[in-house]
Amino acid sequence: MTSSERKRIAIIGFGRMAEVAHLPALQKAGWEVVAVVDVTTARQRDARKLGISTVVDSVDELIKQDVVIDAVLIAAHSSVRREAALPLIERGVHLLIEKPLAITADEAEAICNACDDAKVKLSVYHNRRFDPDVMMMRAMVRDGRLGRILSIENRSFADKPAVEFGAASFNPNWRITRKLGGGTLLDFGPHWIDQVLTLSPDLGRVKSVFARIGHHRFGDADDDFLINLVFESGSHALISKTDVCPIAPNYKWLVIGEHGSAIFRDDRITFRDFKGAEHTIDQQGE
Repeated sequence: MTSSERKRIAIIGFGRMAEVAHLPALQKAGWEVVAVVDVTTARQRDARKLGISTVVDSVDELIKQDVVIDAVLIAAHSSVRREAALPLIERGVHLLIEKPLAITADEAEAICNACDDAKVKLSVYHNRRFDPDVMMMRAMVRDGRLGRILSIENRSFADKPAVEFGAASFNPNWRITRKLGGGTLLDFGPHWIDQVLTLSPDLGRVKSVFARIGHHRFGDADDDFLINLVFESGSHALISKTDVCPIAPNYKWLVIGEHGSAIFRDDRITFRDFKGAEHTIDQQGE
C-alpha cells in the first residue's frame, strides 16, 4: 500500500494485548494506527512513545478530534465494550472488538443490532483459532486418518489466573472481578469453544449443552468451567479451563476416532491407530 491508500484505525484500551498483539498485527497488515484511547497516564505515555500522535482518555474525546478514522479496535475490558461501541456505530465507524463481544447476551445483541441498523461492519477478534495446536489438530481431523470422530477433549489447567499478563498501571485484577467482565469462562471460554466448533464441519450442529461454572479461590468471578457438547453427528466434546489445579494431565487435546486417537502435548501431536502404528506431527510436519 502507498501512504494514501493505508486505512486508518484507532485503538480503545491500550493494554498489553493491544500493544504486543494487535498493534504489530495491524501494522503488518498495512493499517495506520492513528489514535489511542486509554484511561491511564502510563499507557497514554507508552502509546506516544510508539509514535501514535492522537492519544486521549475517552471515546467522547476521540470523537471530538480532527482525525480521520476508518475503523476502531475495542480492546478495553469486557464490561465497557458496549458503552464504547454504540457512539462509534452511530457515526458509521467499522469495528473490530476483542472477544468476548460483551459480558451478556443482551449487550452483545445490542451491539449487533446497532451495527445492522447503521450498516457498520463488525468482527470479533479470535486469534486463537489459528494457534499451532488448533491448526495441526484441525488438519489431522480433516485429512480423515482418525475416521469418524467419537469424542474431543480441549482442556487446559493452571494454578492461578492470568492476571500477570495485564498492564500494571490499570488494574490487572479486572480479570478476576465479575462486574468488570472477569472470569476464566469469558477469558478463555470463547477461544476453547470456538476451537472445537471449527475443528471439522462433519461434527454438525450442537444439539445439547451441559455446563458447570465455579468460583473457588480467586476474586469473585469464576475460576473454573467445564462444558459438555453433543453434536448432531453423535460426537461428544469436553471443553474446560481451570485456574485451581496445581497438578494436572500434560495434554491439551485428546481426539478419539474410529480409526485411532490423537493427543496434543509438548507442542506436538501423537497419533496411534489400532494396529499400533504411531506418527508424531509438529509444526514442521511429520
